Amino acid sequence: MKRAVFICCALSSLGIFLAGCLGVPEHNAKLCVGSYNIRLATGDIGTPNAWDERKGDLADLVEKLDLDVFGMQEVRPEQAQFLRERLPAYEFVGEHRGADRVSDEASPVAFRKSRFEKIGSGTFWLSETPDVPGVKGWGAASASALPIPIPIIFRRQRVRTVCC
Repeated sequence: MKRAVFICCALSSLGIFLAGCLGVPEHNAKLCVGSYNIRLATGDIGTPNAWDERKGDLADLVEKLDLDVFGMQEVRPEQAQFLRERLPAYEFVGEHRGADRVSDEASPVAFRKSRFEKIGSGTFWLSETPDVPGVKGWGAASASALPIPIPIIFRRQRVRTVCC
């Protein structure tokens, strides 16, 4: 029951956030959002799918699409570091799922700093103890962390009228 309530609250909050960002008719605002499964950094070595072969393409794509907000999955610490360095126009929200909050995978949300201001953030773990990092929940094979990009986290700074 707790899990269902948590998931419903998180999804509802995200929906309200997106609706709030899209619903500014006086400015005819548009919001470009994206999602990308980063995949592990160690797989496919020696192929075009290896992280070292595709990381530049990913950063180029984000810049070309001029995304305002984008979510990522399966982001390892070294991948997160590369993206932060390569995409300085974005701020990243979300912690890694390890008990120390910096190791293992993460599912961060990145937002354009010139358009939004972070006024708060948080992460909860999908388990019976959502405030305790690194805990596996409900028969999961590994811990799962979820950043909380709820409406109170972002405040509009500037509205653009064009989008890809």
